[in-house]
Amino acid sequence: MSLSLPIIEPSVFYSFPGTPLVPRALTELPPLSPKSTKSSQTTRDQRRDIRLLHDLGWSYKQIHDYLLFHPEYYQIRYAYRALQATPKKKSGRRPVLTQAQIEDLVFFVYASS
Repeated sequence: MSLSLPIIEPSVFYSFPGTPLVPRALTELPPLSPKSTKSSQTTRDQRRDIRLLHDLGWSYKQIHDYLLFHPEYYQIRYAYRALQATPKKKSGRRPVLTQAQIEDLVFFVYASS
């Protein structure tokens, strides 16, 4: 059984010097992330975008220049080395009400109206 592979035209790909080939459609897209506020922490979506571009073979400099919020070197490194894009839950004060108490309150409000 012979498996034939499709022929891909070279003009479909674009490569930055020293990086693997990237489909041209990905280089023609607008930047992926909106400009963030003055926060030193990246959002889940921003980390997802960083991981995607890094997996495509983009360098830290290319990622920094491409994304609107211009992540710092350490933010790119952290986003790529993290096992998942979702951050750890922040420590802090626990909620006053439990989930069961919240559901009881919602039920009470709906029943009384």
